[in-house]
Amino acid sequence: MADIVKLRHEKIVNLLRSENEMSVHDLSQNLGVSPITIRRDLDKLSTEGLIHRRFGSAILNSKHSGEEIFGKKDLSFYEEKEFIGKFAASLVSEDDIVLMNSGSTVLHFLYSLQKHITVVTNNIAISFPKCHDDVDIILLGGNYRGKSKSLIGEITLMGLSAIRSSVTFLGFNGVHPEHGLSTSVHQEVSINKQMIKQSSGKIYVLADHSKLGKVSNFHTEGMDKIDGIITDSGVSKEVVNSFEENGVNVFIAE
Repeated sequence: MADIVKLRHEKIVNLLRSENEMSVHDLSQNLGVSPITIRRDLDKLSTEGLIHRRFGSAILNSKHSGEEIFGKKDLSFYEEKEFIGKFAASLVSEDDIVLMNSGSTVLHFLYSLQKHITVVTNNIAISFPKCHDDVDIILLGGNYRGKSKSLIGEITLMGLSAIRSSVTFLGFNGVHPEHGLSTSVHQEVSINKQMIKQSSGKIYVLADHSKLGKVSNFHTEGMDKIDGIITDSGVSKEVVNSFEENGVNVFIAE
């Protein structure tokens, strides 16, 4: 029961992170529980300082808004992301066409590449001086979303439809053995789905251990769509087993 409540609290925080403010009614409808349960959850989250209560609604405490500044994401588990990035880069071959989505963990992968490959991405948080000269980067067009430093929308999807990747590397806010891949940004669901669809080779999810076993508010795909998760040594054996029992390969970067 405690795990169910914790999971619901995480979903509430992620919903508020994406929507800024939500009513008790909308949260109740979204999560499939009663308004009384939502009010109890909000009281608990308010006591913990994660949210602020308003009459009939709630907003996220700005200190806990994970999208306020993209750079803050990259500071979280920085060393772990470095290991993940280097491991992922070792799976790429010369002349591969690589699809890569937005987020901070995938950037560590990009900066670790030292082969002649082409990376196609909607991630515009890239620091180009950190990229090896042999790496060609194709930026997809689209609408700019400042909080996630990403390109989204119909133009992005049109660009993706012309690409077939050799291998794909994706980051997500939530990676759960049963509930699959999820993100806190609803506009990126269609982008991530299209990247998976356009992949002709293996698909890997890059996620530090804090993302594993978590569910964010917008479901993207099931775990059956990917070939493996690359994470860091901070992941527990229990979490690894939960994925492997569901047929998902977990690679630990050290």
